[in-house]
Amino acid sequence: MTKKHLSKLHRKWNWIRVVTPILWHYEGSPNPKRVPNWNGFNEVLGIIKNQADLLGLGRDVEVATGMAMTDNADVTVQSKLPPEIWTIILDYAGDWELAKALGMYTNLPMPSPWTSQPRDRNDPLKVYEHELEWTVLTCNSAAICKKISQSPPEFHDISALVIKLVIKFGLIDVLAYMEANRPDLFKAFDGTTLPTKASAYYPRTDVLDYWKQSAWFRDRHVYDAEAVDGASKFGHVRVLDWWWRRSGLMMRYTESALEQASGNGHLLVLEWWRDAAAQDDKVVLRPGRSLLWATQHGQADVLRWWDASGIPAAHGDSVAKMASRWGQVEVLETWRRLKGDDKLVFDAEVLVSPTIFKHLAVLEWWRNFAHGELEGMEGRKQMVEFRTCNIEEALEDSIGDQSAVRRWWTQNGLNLGLRDEEWLKTRYL
Repeated sequence: MTKKHLSKLHRKWNWIRVVTPILWHYEGSPNPKRVPNWNGFNEVLGIIKNQADLLGLGRDVEVATGMAMTDNADVTVQSKLPPEIWTIILDYAGDWELAKALGMYTNLPMPSPWTSQPRDRNDPLKVYEHELEWTVLTCNSAAICKKISQSPPEFHDISALVIKLVIKFGLIDVLAYMEANRPDLFKAFDGTTLPTKASAYYPRTDVLDYWKQSAWFRDRHVYDAEAVDGASKFGHVRVLDWWWRRSGLMMRYTESALEQASGNGHLLVLEWWRDAAAQDDKVVLRPGRSLLWATQHGQADVLRWWDASGIPAAHGDSVAKMASRWGQVEVLETWRRLKGDDKLVFDAEVLVSPTIFKHLAVLEWWRNFAHGELEGMEGRKQMVEFRTCNIEEALEDSIGDQSAVRRWWTQNGLNLGLRDEEWLKTRYL
């Protein structure tokens, strides 16, 4: 491969990595044996590990991003809190990195990706990578850019931790510096990295603005449905608004957007989707299995929202069954009140699943429903059927101590001493 070929790779196919070539020589006579010599194995392993870490970036923010994050740097601080209060706040948020970046004391343990010492003190690249990670975590943009300018000639890959912090803390100056001065490092932000991470996991509309306006990405804005789906999942309304109003790009999303928002109880996200669809014909609502996601995760308020929204949503006939499977008594009661006692759709499975998983509260709810003892029923009974054979099979499939659920069934009409032909007959609570 000539220098001309290598130059073309760097200019037109910068996603291709050029690694140390495999060389060989021959030893021994009269039958010489080929002896390969390759020093690039550790380099390849490092590239693979870095890409694997990048793919997993943001997967640890499932709980932490349940709260809204602001990216408005113009907010005026009216008062200052004492450090002790900040420590309590940051400990509650569970964000060790933010505490370190702010220079605040925290009782949180250092997360596993971070280390206080380089992973290999004898490897200059590992030592520099460790120093760069801590510089990005604790210093300002000018110091970070200076540290990058001091990188060893062999340093061509920034770690997933650095990429994460640049996006999470909106280090726009650092992005601009790498784009202008270190394109070999900036290529780590190629592909869907910036739009996905800044939308779904670390909500930063300023980073999204940079991605949209950057000369590096001009005419090749690569993104997929994970950005908007993730923003919906984690409740980032401002990010959704950016994609719709400011990006100038087509919104890409799947049924997962409304399903995950429903499962996580993000009513503001659901409101946003409804309002956007009402104003823009290009925004098409895709409820998918939203009712079932809300049911499984016990989001009774979400079920009320869907019922009041007037938006057609499928799988309503499976809500009672799903709620029974996952032990969601509040969902059962909410759905009953929304649909009415006579229009509640269910079958014998609503007693089988809670028997297997020992949801006694669900079984008791169905007993009260059958006897008309729930609020507002005023004694109007409902037919809730079961077969002895199915319940006995469910008890056998149940794992752990079955004594409580067996006792409940014994008290509510289950007779395991029946003749074989009686086991198949339909019975009622």
